Amino acid sequence: MKKGIDGTFVQYGIKKEDMQLIEAACVAEGIDSDWVKEYILRPLNEEKGNSKSQQLDEKDVTKVLKQAMKQIK
Repeated sequence: MKKGIDGTFVQYGIKKEDMQLIEAACVAEGIDSDWVKEYILRPLNEEKGNSKSQQLDEKDVTKVLKQAMKQIK
């Protein structure tokens, strides 16, 4: 079987199998998994990609989480 690039990892920085666990946990807790992906995981992955060290510090994570919280209605 031919393996390609994991699109989930490219978009969110999370392997597809791990994303399935996150989605299941969201469903179990009544949290919209699409919100988690779009407002937390994707921005964290983008910040990580923009970082020179490919690591995020507390300031970077806090910034993303604050922006995500603004999206809660």
